[in-house]
Formats: sequence, C-alpha cells, structure tokens
Amino acid sequence: MDVPLRDVCKYVNEKVNVIGVVVETTFAKKTMGTDYCCALRIIDDTRHDFSMAANVFGKSTENLPLVAALGDIIQLSFVSILHHSEAAKDEWVIFVWDGTDTQSNAICSNLENELKNPLPLQRDHLSLPRDILCTFPTVGTILRIIFHIGVEKSHFHLLTIGKWVKINNLRLKLYAGLWHGIFTVQTKLQYISNEDQLIAERQRLADERLSLILGRMPNLSFPEPSPITVVNHRDHVRPVTLMSVLTHSKVTAIFKCVVRVVAAMPCKAENLRSSTGKYRMRLTLEDPTARIHALVIEEDVVTLFDGIPDAEKLERKLNKLLGISEDNSIGGVKDTTRNPPWVCVCLKSYYLSKDDIWGTRNFRVFDTKILEDSS
Repeated sequence: MDVPLRDVCKYVNEKVNVIGVVVETTFAKKTMGTDYCCALRIIDDTRHDFSMAANVFGKSTENLPLVAALGDIIQLSFVSILHHSEAAKDEWVIFVWDGTDTQSNAICSNLENELKNPLPLQRDHLSLPRDILCTFPTVGTILRIIFHIGVEKSHFHLLTIGKWVKINNLRLKLYAGLWHGIFTVQTKLQYISNEDQLIAERQRLADERLSLILGRMPNLSFPEPSPITVVNHRDHVRPVTLMSVLTHSKVTAIFKCVVRVVAAMPCKAENLRSSTGKYRMRLTLEDPTARIHALVIEEDVVTLFDGIPDAEKLERKLNKLLGISEDNSIGGVKDTTRNPPWVCVCLKSYYLSKDDIWGTRNFRVFDTKILEDSS
C-alpha cells in the first residue's frame, strides 16, 4: 500500500510503501550485528514542511540504497512505521554543537506540583529516538534551535550534518532553565571551511577535551564538584556525561556523573515513605548534555540520607542538594528560585521488560550519600 508522508502517522506499527525525494543521507556503517545500515530523510509533494527519517538495513553495503545526489527519488517498500511525533510536525528543530557547555541557570519551578507539572527534560515534547541520540557528541551542549514565526524554512534541508557553520544574530532564550536558540529573520548562516583558523581551534579544543580524563565533567564544576555528596568505593571510576549514559551500548551499566539535582518528587521529607511503606523518590538530574529522571528506592534512599534521620535533618539535606538556601526554605519550596550545586552521583541503568529492554530503560541513584556538614 502506497502512503503519502502526510499520512504516515496513521500507520504506526504497520508496514507501508512510501515514495519521496532524498534530502539527507548518511554513509553506510556496520551495526552491532552482521549487517549494515544507513539513514535517509525524505520528503514528498504532499507536505514540504514534513520529512520522514528512515533507517535502511542490508546484509552488505551493496544492498543499501545508492544515492547519487540529494534530490534523487526513492521508493521504500514494506517500511515499518515505528515512531511519529505530533508535537513537532509543524516545527523544525536544528541541533547544533561546538564542543562547549552552555551556562547553567537558576531553576524556578513549583516543586510541590512536580507530579502534575514536572520540570521538562527538554524545551519541546520531542523525545528523540535512541538511534538519533547515538549520533550526537557525548561532551558539550547540543543546542536546539527553533524558528521564529514567519521565517522561511524551505532551504534548510540543504544544511549538511557534521559540517561547521557560523550562525550570526541568533536569539537565545531560556525555558525551564534550558537554553535554546531562535532563528529570526535577522539570523544569518555563514558556511566556513574546515581549514579556517577558528574552526581548527574549535575542533582542537573539542578533541582535547574528549581525550582528558576529566574532560567529561561540566566546565562549571571545575576544579571539582561540591563536597555535598560522596560516592562509595567509586574513586577509580571515570566520570561520564548524561549523554554518555543515554547512548551507552549496554542497556544495564553503572556510571559516575557530575550533575545538578534540579527537581525532586516528593520534595517534603514526610512524603518519602509511600502508602506501601517503602521509601521512594524521583530526582531530575541535569548536566550540559542532557536531563534525565533517576529513581532512588528503598536502601538507596537510606544510603543517600545516611540513614533516615528526623524530618528536619532530612529536609535540610534535600534542600542542600536542590540548592535551596536556608532563608528560602523557611517559606517552603513552592516557588523558590534555586541554584543547585554540581555534585557527584552514581547511577545504574536497568530495564523493566525483557520484551522491550531499551524502551523500558530506567535509571537509579545508588551508592551516593549527602554529607551532613558540607557547605
């Protein structure tokens, strides 16, 4: 059955045929198994503002599509539609990187309303598939750029992934503590040669950072993270970024990260014990590369708070982790502006279902303790 791209959202988890114009392609690469894969992005004449990404697999590179040039027409038969995002169908997003970290920001959200209105993990509701995340660098901020109303987007498919470009007059804006860029009518693109001195220096600094043992720590955490937390028996473990955690090749693994705890649920000490009598909380962690949710469950809660002290001490420790000053904590945490410190935590990844190990992957904080007398 031939389906126009505008209608693929109706056929999630079904197989269809599509015909389109190739606007983006990647080189073939070997998968973790025995076959090869390349990625295509195509458009058709039903909607020029909508494109579809397709991963094509073959037993050899000869079995993959041969794209002579962008603009080639291709027919894909029996394509499985696995993912479609309604939230982003009318909004283009460009993801850019230069190897540096964006500045961290104060957080102002209603902690007491975290269940109904949680602090978002990204600016938009578009949760990128793992195969796309795995193409991103694991060090340095990936800045999302959206388009101001009225900006013509039809020529942006000509942008080449992986090529350096200079963006002038880009507007920056904060959303829930996260930076994003806005492409306005005043914004200009300038293509730059890889031999340009500025580009060579950017690339050198990025490569140098990747090679350093501490290069995966946020720049703002140097020379070392806050002594508010301590991790047990992990001094020899090299810290990694949250993007490294998200894109790790194994679904279950153990990590040490330097992060900020930007939200907690529950945020009150008296609510840590659930109706079943178990200790449980969810932390929102961030570093310059990503935001994630991580659970703290049962014995890990006991470890985090060094036992279960009285409610006053427990809340004081949690406020330190969240960056809530003693003056602000007196009036509660409802709309308190907070500036969480950079702290070291241990994470473990796990899955909930053997039938969908990557789709049910979660994270837990463990072997991490908040110190009483840190400042």
